[in-house]
Amino acid sequence: MIAHAQWNHEKEQCTLWLFTDKKEAQKHLKTLSNKEEMESFHDILKDLEDTSDEMPVLIFKGVMAFMLTGFLVQFHDSLDQVTHVPQKSCIFGFWGPGQKDGYEEGMLTWYETDTDHHAVIVHSKDQAERILNDLFWMNPDELKGWQGIVRRWDMRQYSSQKLTHVRGVFAELICKLFLLMERIPLTPPHQTS
Repeated sequence: MIAHAQWNHEKEQCTLWLFTDKKEAQKHLKTLSNKEEMESFHDILKDLEDTSDEMPVLIFKGVMAFMLTGFLVQFHDSLDQVTHVPQKSCIFGFWGPGQKDGYEEGMLTWYETDTDHHAVIVHSKDQAERILNDLFWMNPDELKGWQGIVRRWDMRQYSSQKLTHVRGVFAELICKLFLLMERIPLTPPHQTS
């Protein structure tokens, strides 16, 4: 997998691309204009092997891209600390907007023994609650606790925007990033200097 992030200073917008497909990554390389960025991306591109059974590219924008990019850097620097292999279905973690954060999406991550790793980007509390209710393996007390977290999100109750369900190698990576999140605080973009 290759990860590439860009920060647009004019719009204060972060974009993160994750690639498992060499052809998609080569297309992306052609869109880059910064020589140093192009050379760096080209160098790591040679090591990418196509994984036809995986989603070829996944793109995040905004706060989600900012957050995941920060944790990808931490993940790269501490690979030996993130070796959790779940033995049973479990939640890796949730991430959503608190009061006045100014963004409108959240993410739920979990592992199921029958279906592997999952990461879902939601745009409303209702979407998150429906996902939680589908996790049949969770005990009622645990479910109440996670529902309480979702209810505290500063997010609209309903949204017509479709959720994004990520699976495969991307979902496994995102789940492992959530293990790091428990240990490393993140400062949202509007709070950075």
